[in-house]
Amino acid sequence: VLSSNGHSLTLGDTTAADQVGLPNGLNNAPDTFHIADYSVMNPLTFTSTVPDIILSYAEVEFLKAEAEARGWVTGNAATDYAMGQQAALQQMSSFNAAFTPAAAAVTNYQAASPYPTSGLNAQVNAIQTELWLLWGCTYNGYEAWASYRRTNYPILNPVNYPGNNTGGTIPARLQYPVEEISLDPVGYQAAIGRMGPDLLTTKVWWAGGKD
Repeated sequence: VLSSNGHSLTLGDTTAADQVGLPNGLNNAPDTFHIADYSVMNPLTFTSTVPDIILSYAEVEFLKAEAEARGWVTGNAATDYAMGQQAALQQMSSFNAAFTPAAAAVTNYQAASPYPTSGLNAQVNAIQTELWLLWGCTYNGYEAWASYRRTNYPILNPVNYPGNNTGGTIPARLQYPVEEISLDPVGYQAAIGRMGPDLLTTKVWWAGGKD
């Protein structure tokens, strides 16, 4: 198999036990970093030919489940939650037919991550955890971040290292670029006057919290 530049591509070492992830939360790669020491995305599996999914059926089912759990609409949150799980697993085949799960694998996954029978916080956390896995790990990390900021779920462990810019919390927004500050100082001052300091920890206006 050849890449677009004519270089040969191989599957490399796909043994699960051999995989090593790059440490999270680093400002810069360590001095000893070498790409061969860490696992990287396989270009034979995820390439530019994969579909660009804007709003998947799985995402719709999870959003319906949340709306039902909160009482915004009528319906069965547990049913839509399970349908979202099934669709999220099955849509992996759009990237690679080998990813298509067996029916038993879907059932086992649903049994291991069931919809909570009570407690709105627990239910929203379960739904948002599934969405986080679907968005953050597969399609759109920005969407996953937005969903987290809206609900404060799933429960995440922020990276906290000496000298970090957020005091060990997950960033709540992006800061304005230097160009914006210099080219539109009046607008910039008006914006921060409404929202608060131009910091990574200042919440956007639609950011939510736990119920």
